[in-house]
Amino acid sequence: MDGCSRLRHGRGFLQVLSGANLLITITEGPRKFFEDFATGFSGCFRTMLPKGTPLVPWQIFKTFITLATGVRFRPTNYQNEAIDDKYISSISDFAPNNRKHYPATTRPTNYQNEAIDDEYISSISDFAPNNMKHYPATTGKLHDALAFEWMDVVVWAWEGFSSGYQRVPPLVSGQKFKTSITFAAGVRFRPMNYQYEAIDDEYISNISDFAPNNMKNNPATTRTSQEGKTNSARRSLAGCAPTNLIDNCWRCKPDWADNRPALAQCVKGFATGTTGGAAGEIYKVTDPADVDAAVPVEGTLRWGATREKPIWIIFEKDMVINLVHELVITSDTTIDGRGVKVEITGGSGLSVTKAKNVIIHGLCIHDIKPTAAGTVAIGEGKPLPRSHADGDGVRVCGSTQVWIDHCSFSGGQDGLVDVTGGSTLVTVSNCKFNDHDKVMLLGADDGHVDDKAMQVTVAYNKFSTGCVQRMPRCRHGFFQVVNNDYDKWRMYAIGGTSNPTILCQGNRFVAPDTKSNKLVTERQGDVPEAEWQKWNWRNQDNLLLNDAVFTESGVDPQLTPDQQAAMIPPEPASAVEQITKDAGFLVCTPGTPSLPWSTDNDTQIQEASEYTSQRDLLAEKAAVSLDGLNATRRSLAGCEPTNPIDNCWRCKPDWADNRQALAQCVKGFGTGTTGGAGGDIYTVTDPSDIDAAKPVEGTLRWGVTRERPIWIVFAKDMVINLIHELVITSDTTIDGRGVKVEICNGSGLSIKGVKNVIIHGLYIHDLRETQGAIIASGEGKPGPRSGADGDGVACFGSSQVWIDHCSFSGGPDGLIDVTVGSTLVTISNCKFNDHDKVMLLGADDSHKEDVAMKVTVAYNKFSTGCVQRMPRCRHGFFQVVNNDYEKWGMYAIGGTSNPTILCQGNRFVAPDDRNKKQVTMRQGSVPEKEWKKWNWRNQDNLLLNGAVFIESGSDPQLTPEQQAGMIPPEPASNVEQITKDAGFLVCSPGAP
Repeated sequence: MDGCSRLRHGRGFLQVLSGANLLITITEGPRKFFEDFATGFSGCFRTMLPKGTPLVPWQIFKTFITLATGVRFRPTNYQNEAIDDKYISSISDFAPNNRKHYPATTRPTNYQNEAIDDEYISSISDFAPNNMKHYPATTGKLHDALAFEWMDVVVWAWEGFSSGYQRVPPLVSGQKFKTSITFAAGVRFRPMNYQYEAIDDEYISNISDFAPNNMKNNPATTRTSQEGKTNSARRSLAGCAPTNLIDNCWRCKPDWADNRPALAQCVKGFATGTTGGAAGEIYKVTDPADVDAAVPVEGTLRWGATREKPIWIIFEKDMVINLVHELVITSDTTIDGRGVKVEITGGSGLSVTKAKNVIIHGLCIHDIKPTAAGTVAIGEGKPLPRSHADGDGVRVCGSTQVWIDHCSFSGGQDGLVDVTGGSTLVTVSNCKFNDHDKVMLLGADDGHVDDKAMQVTVAYNKFSTGCVQRMPRCRHGFFQVVNNDYDKWRMYAIGGTSNPTILCQGNRFVAPDTKSNKLVTERQGDVPEAEWQKWNWRNQDNLLLNDAVFTESGVDPQLTPDQQAAMIPPEPASAVEQITKDAGFLVCTPGTPSLPWSTDNDTQIQEASEYTSQRDLLAEKAAVSLDGLNATRRSLAGCEPTNPIDNCWRCKPDWADNRQALAQCVKGFGTGTTGGAGGDIYTVTDPSDIDAAKPVEGTLRWGVTRERPIWIVFAKDMVINLIHELVITSDTTIDGRGVKVEICNGSGLSIKGVKNVIIHGLYIHDLRETQGAIIASGEGKPGPRSGADGDGVACFGSSQVWIDHCSFSGGPDGLIDVTVGSTLVTISNCKFNDHDKVMLLGADDSHKEDVAMKVTVAYNKFSTGCVQRMPRCRHGFFQVVNNDYEKWGMYAIGGTSNPTILCQGNRFVAPDDRNKKQVTMRQGSVPEKEWKKWNWRNQDNLLLNGAVFIESGSDPQLTPEQQAGMIPPEPASNVEQITKDAGFLVCSPGAP
């Protein structure tokens, strides 16, 4: 360096050195100049970014957003809504929560870098906000002094502690560690990502794939414990600890990356002997593009799949690959994703057709879509025409010797793994499956008798949350299902037809909470019991939890010598949780053993000698304009309510000063409901609920026992675990706008025998059954109440009830039940997902008082994972208008006892299962000639993906009261827009 200028500021000075990377050194104590970051630091500032760049170093803005001086700012967290919405578009309850604190579009309290590895937090709505409390030193004031007029760069700070070299960034300060880790020079380091595994493992202890992905960019972060501790959440600090026979073969070898083909020696089960491309050259994918399936470009994955065989394909870096057509994998091929994160997503999947000797390892395959027929390059020959692809993740057809290991699968239009058409000698191991309906098909058709020779091993896999059925679904062949972990399937776990032999050995089956879905097994098709009782479905030393039921049949089969040789010896089922804890794609760092992460908060950090900025990584994607539309959350150009209810209040910037005006906005049969309007406003300040009989002042339960009318609001974000049902009485509003209020992991809300109630803006999820108890309610003395079934909101014998902009998911019973003579109810703008029996309107055919029930179901979104009852109706009159239905599990709308159901302007997207296309379900043993008289009307609905609405009856003659309560339907083509903000909203006081 050949230049230096010195600038005075406060009591010290800055030393500005010229060169490629400007180095600024603080030479004395705390500096006034930098007190807006934090206090008491000593250390260095490295500058690598253009002037005007905010703290997220690799995010470039077209419009520079300035925070006001004095704003409380937590720089560890994701700062600006405008940074890169692409990465949080699917996280409806995550980043938006804290926008209310920063009307200038900053949201500091969220996890700082969704732009790196958001796949891992897409379903974790409450993750980052909890982390906030672990960073006490990160609050400060930030303003445009970050971009100095005399610099062409911007700095970020490192705050040091008092002793020696020990430094951590102020971006993650307040963390003191014990074990020194030194980052190697030249390591690519993402300073805004989740940086050190020891920082806050409490919040990520159950997120196996989140933080680890960054480890490969920091090879020096693989650590050993001085005390040999084991950190059970992610990895052993005492050394490498593989969890099963397959992993034991390679994962603890630090030279695995130098001897990749040795992986072929590790396969177990029926695929034993599969070598893939072990004898061939190694081809490295450098380009994630896939533009023309017929003429692939050198450097791409498709190019590699067409090279001379055998071939072992690896990847140079993390990449996301959108396949324009299925990738046809031919014989003697390995695709090895170890050492990077490779996502196959947003396009077609992989096809192993009439091939032999294939290994697929370490890929993340998700959200696959059907693709049209086209010309595709195959093997080393000329491109050939291919038919359309159904949207399978991996399709194995007419192939043998196939091993699929350590892949993660979720989402998509068809199966995640399908093995069909006479395929055999297949092992599917160490994979993780989640959030999908038809997970794994082994045998496509009862007529495919060639599948009698099929032999498949399903071992060490984790069938995680959101899996509905087919884990696997088997036909004809012989299947060992061994040491897998099943976590609360939605319909059943293992099914089949056509006399398959299924040996289930040492698996862990955790049944769902719904009483009707406890069966592990399902025999499918119209097969008499006398016939299927002969099928050999064996329950051998499985662990059946939460009342799981395995219905055995047949006898233990006599194994052939080949079958006996291929069987994997089962471990005890009690060990399965440990055996499968690393299922799915692994984060492997070349030069080190492949280790999952763990937690001990014992780590001390020393910075690397140099860091590499990733400022160009997302620059183009991050650029936004404030006059554009941020479709996932809000318009940056102004307020755009999506339906008549929201139009009444959402665009008023003074809504928080006039909360009770919300009562003027109800539509439908709940019209006239005023809740607590006209009464006092009570602010909940305490999320606790310790004694249901003696509530504490400041709690929600205290609020519902106050003199009415009462309008209840919340001082801050809070998670409330109700120990018993919350009894809501007449003339009450619970208004969650402006904060995020979660009612979860306890009891729900009960509206019983009352009138005039509004529930708005709550997030109600994962409720539980609770026992009877003495409970305070209204203004009277506490009284005894029976147990609660676990409903989200139970409305019993009540009228004038409005439930709006709430989010519901999970729980053992209904999300909303309206029963026993309740009427004049509107359920609007709510979001429902991941639940079986969603909404019950009328509890029993014998409840004749429900003939007078009138309910409006409007502008709601019935999202992924909803199985049935959206709603299920009895007796009364129901308008179901402008709702969005997305791929139900069984049916959408059902009923008995002659309800009138007017379905108007809804959007019904049927599931892909050909047997589940019906929107409607008449329930009970009712003859067709009887239910044909029921008035179930299909009026201008949009029926997509083969959805079928079976009408009955005729358009009813409305009474004047019914006519007055009807909401005029919008065109069904507008429903996706109308419902896009369904669920609880993020509202900022002082702004629309």
